[in-house]
Amino acid sequence: MPKLPSSPPPNSKPDNIAPVPGAMPFLLVPYLNTYIYLQTVEGQEGWLVPNELDDIYLHGHAWIDGQWQPTKVRWRMIRAFH
Repeated sequence: MPKLPSSPPPNSKPDNIAPVPGAMPFLLVPYLNTYIYLQTVEGQEGWLVPNELDDIYLHGHAWIDGQWQPTKVRWRMIRAFH
């Protein structure tokens, strides 16, 4: 299992969150193991540290209720990230 992030995410969300142009998972590769702010097409949003990308999911840890939780998001459901 990937290592948990060692510190909390930034205190505020970014002002500019660019939409992902279609389902292009390769755009996420440079952001593996870094903090990203993610929005889904279903309206969910929050901080994530992604650590793996496969054919279906972006795997990582999401900041939920003040702690990092393992999670996965279908990359086709990602609307935008920063």
